[in-house]
Amino acid sequence: MSNKDLATGVKILIGNTEVEVRPLTIRQLRRFVKIVGDLNFENQAELTDEDIDKMVEAASIALEKAAPDLAKDNDAIEDSLDIRTFNEILNAAMGVDPNE
Repeated sequence: MSNKDLATGVKILIGNTEVEVRPLTIRQLRRFVKIVGDLNFENQAELTDEDIDKMVEAASIALEKAAPDLAKDNDAIEDSLDIRTFNEILNAAMGVDPNE
């Protein structure tokens, strides 16, 4: 099984900028899993401020290599991402093919 599809990543539109998000490295994955492990995306109406802070932190990790300036700015992440875009970033970071 080849991983060539992972080398190019997934192109995601964040604001007016297209960003190519690749699967996380093992080092990034360790930090990422600690954050997203407790999140529940089934019912968005029940998301707390703490959940949203975790989402921003997870997005920051996922964007470290693809958009380093954005990854360093939590306010910009909050202003740029909606829940759908966050989910696309989450899936791309985990190596999930969005076309499947």
